[in-house]
Amino acid sequence: MPLPPVVWSDAHRLHEPNGEVWVGVRIPGTEAPARAEAIRDALTRAGADIVAAAAHPDDQLLGVHDAALVEFLRTAWGGWTSAGLPEDPGADRVVPYVFPHPGLLGELAPSVPVATWARPGAFCFDTMTLIGPGTWEAARSAVDCALTACELAWTGGAAYACCRPPGHHVTHSAYGGSCYLNNAAVAARRLQELGAGRLAVVDIDAHHGNGAQSIFWRDGEVFTGSVHVDPGAGWFPHYLGFEDEHGRERGTAGI
Repeated sequence: MPLPPVVWSDAHRLHEPNGEVWVGVRIPGTEAPARAEAIRDALTRAGADIVAAAAHPDDQLLGVHDAALVEFLRTAWGGWTSAGLPEDPGADRVVPYVFPHPGLLGELAPSVPVATWARPGAFCFDTMTLIGPGTWEAARSAVDCALTACELAWTGGAAYACCRPPGHHVTHSAYGGSCYLNNAAVAARRLQELGAGRLAVVDIDAHHGNGAQSIFWRDGEVFTGSVHVDPGAGWFPHYLGFEDEHGRERGTAGI
């Protein structure tokens, strides 16, 4: 049986995180360009046809992501460099350092910080997910891979999107976990636009697919399931991903 087509974009190479900050220490980044290249090469050797991702408009993102998050990601690197942060204090990537923790805010609603170096904490929930000069372009190309694949599947039966950066940790309004845009969630919305009706997003990864869970938490038309290591054993994202999490309101319809 022939393999389904593999949707691919060379633009993923533009995202080079150049490390990550884990427990306060800069360590080598694990989500590197070589990961996607190895997957593509293996699929090519197995006989898969490679299909170039087609460009899609940014408004496809807004079906699952807050416009403020999208705008921040689009402009983060430009704002960081304009503020001179790569030179002083020598921060070669966008990295958050202060977060709007409920214990800090109390009953007050958070404001988006004016300081460029503080703004990332309003949108990112960890220190591991760095933004560099090509991160936005790569993240957009990953979404284009997912959208192209779902459109191919809609007309041809099956397709595989080789997406990098990955996206399964991104929620409606926050990014993290080496992810920037939720490729699968955007694709699910596109399939709904095409008339797919009820859908399932099945996430198979060592880490919990918290992004789709959050985005579709109250949506009875998109069932989300995640197969992952118990966060109670010390695994990211630590605070959620437990067996008693079953959606709310219409989001419980598929249970």
